[in-house]
Amino acid sequence: MAMKLFRLARRRPVLFAVLCAPLIIVIGTVSASETGRLREPAMGPDIRLHLRVVGAGDQQILAIHGLGASGSYFANRSAEIAGDHRILAPDLLGFGESPKPLDAKYDLDEHVGRLLVTLGPLLEGKRTLIVGQSFGTVVALELVNRRPDLFTGAVLISTPVFHDRADGERHARKLGAME
Repeated sequence: MAMKLFRLARRRPVLFAVLCAPLIIVIGTVSASETGRLREPAMGPDIRLHLRVVGAGDQQILAIHGLGASGSYFANRSAEIAGDHRILAPDLLGFGESPKPLDAKYDLDEHVGRLLVTLGPLLEGKRTLIVGQSFGTVVALELVNRRPDLFTGAVLISTPVFHDRADGERHARKLGAME
């Protein structure tokens, strides 16, 4: 398909431009909406994540979403257990309704740090089950590693598997910023 488009662009540039105009308009619209990011706060110690809390039960679950998702991934699926549980479903830094500071590193340390700042008071004194999905499993494991006193256990869904941390970092660099 790409080769056909390339040939069309070379042979009939006007037709190619007309066919691509809707795409250019969409890209322009997305880019214009992204300029709102310039008003995002600079990364700092007080940055808090957006948090959805579902239910009010005695048992607590912290649910961490994967890439391309938000806390609504879990919050919207929690009605059946919300009577017995309180589900904490944050949006990770840069996702959903959480801040998207341009100067953030968006690395594992920053994600975990923001979660601890945002959720600290809700986790202290409670034994919480942590659930992670995809990239959220990596974040969940690091949270448990740093603060095992806060968690009763972990449920890991679709865990990415790497040989070691360096292998995971190499893989992340290959994916690029959009991944």
